[in-house]
Amino acid sequence: MNERVKGLILSHIQLILHGITVPPGHQVHHKDGDHFNNDVDNLQVVTLAEHNHIHHLGQKFTQEQRERMSKSHQGYRPTKETKKKLSKIATGKTFSAEHREKLAAAQLGRRHSKETIEKIAKASAGSKRSPEVRKRMSEAQRRRFTNECNKS
Repeated sequence: MNERVKGLILSHIQLILHGITVPPGHQVHHKDGDHFNNDVDNLQVVTLAEHNHIHHLGQKFTQEQRERMSKSHQGYRPTKETKKKLSKIATGKTFSAEHREKLAAAQLGRRHSKETIEKIAKASAGSKRSPEVRKRMSEAQRRRFTNECNKS
């Protein structure tokens, strides 16, 4: 057994000793990137998708790489329990300006499919937005349109 595998197994054991289980489909992330630092404060249980997002944030992929990743994740849908847990974790969190820039860079150039746009429209059809929110949304759309026109 190689050293990295030993480190990964030890991280699971460390979590179990502290009463934390690693559910199927989840992985243990070492926050500082050191697979041998199995301190409980350094370990985080995440889904495969979250783990990939953490390690590949801001990275550019070729179309071929995207297609392979997409195929490997087909059929994966988080359970309602997982969605609730993620929602609880994210509630009240604020991100630094640097983190927001990284997130924006990761999403740059991505577009929703027609199917997704329809789902979003259907889900938000009856929602009421305050005038302030509508104003901010239209300003953001205007800025995005202006930026796209300036690129051409």
